[in-house]
Amino acid sequence: MNTKTVFGVLLLVAVVAFAALPAFSADTPKPFIADPKAKEVTIDVKAYKYAYDPGDITVYKGQKITLNITALDRKHGFKLDAYNINVREEPGAPATVTFVADKVGEFPFKCSVF
Repeated sequence: MNTKTVFGVLLLVAVVAFAALPAFSADTPKPFIADPKAKEVTIDVKAYKYAYDPGDITVYKGQKITLNITALDRKHGFKLDAYNINVREEPGAPATVTFVADKVGEFPFKCSVF
């Protein structure tokens, strides 16, 4: 391959990669931050392949939290060990979880269906 061909291929790859960036960033889950004055907080959570939306949830101690979790593409599970929560969601059938945030800290949640 000559230098012009290599440069052309690299330029084409760069243009395609740059054009794809908005598509990836548009699907990035946004964080949810509760109003610190709210006594009750309801959060709609979407579960889909390899992600939850919102991906990060911030609530405050003492708030009553209701999560409405909907699987968008297949069966999913929502597991929050710190609160002994493990529910399954079927596509189109939201699962609802309610608990009081009575602890301070960071508590990871994950999918429990593999």
